[in-house]
Amino acid sequence: MIDRFGLLPDPAKNLFRIAECKLLAAALGLRKLDIGPGGGVLTFGPKPAADPAVVIRFVQLRSKTHRFDGPQKSRFTQKLEGDEQRFEAAERR
Repeated sequence: MIDRFGLLPDPAKNLFRIAECKLLAAALGLRKLDIGPGGGVLTFGPKPAADPAVVIRFVQLRSKTHRFDGPQKSRFTQKLEGDEQRFEAAERR
């Protein structure tokens, strides 16, 4: 891409990172991952790859910032102002 078009602008770089996050999320059995300035929501698919006991323990250990929102959603609160902070939060979850 760089040979043909030069250095990519930030929106194009973000597009590639979003595609990578979607692939990683699908491999983990996540149906949807929404992250905004104040936190985010993880929506699990019908058969998540993660062990439910591990996910429950993860949320219990971080009860001040993480909580379950129904049987298939997990919410977290965190100040994420910039794109880079949001990508890092998505990759850590």
